[in-house]
Amino acid sequence: MPLNEVIFMMSGDMQKRMALARHLVEEGCVKKYVIYRTPEEGYFAVITRYVVVGERSEYLVGWDVEMGRSVCCTCKDYLVNVLFGDLTACKHMLAVELAVKEEKTDVFYLTPDEYRQIRNGFLNLDV
Repeated sequence: MPLNEVIFMMSGDMQKRMALARHLVEEGCVKKYVIYRTPEEGYFAVITRYVVVGERSEYLVGWDVEMGRSVCCTCKDYLVNVLFGDLTACKHMLAVELAVKEEKTDVFYLTPDEYRQIRNGFLNLDV
């Protein structure tokens, strides 16, 4: 089904979130972090994480490779209206899905140590 038909079928709340998500994508707010280990470290592995730069903070969005879609977010809207509510996604999750589909992410390559620093910032860890 074409995206415009899907948007038409969405509730008013989801249409609003989709419009906000489109704005985030167009503003370049979706970041893709590729975390890698080199062969010198014993093996080569790649992990991908997505971050959306929002109005108040940056939000980590979980991505399921097999399903090809976002599955969770660290924002309050996700916790209240998706996880414990009746909506299917927050604007950050929708933004990641749009950005991935349209290949509109800024990509950053990080070592595991660099990623840990970023992750710890999301989790407010002093490790």
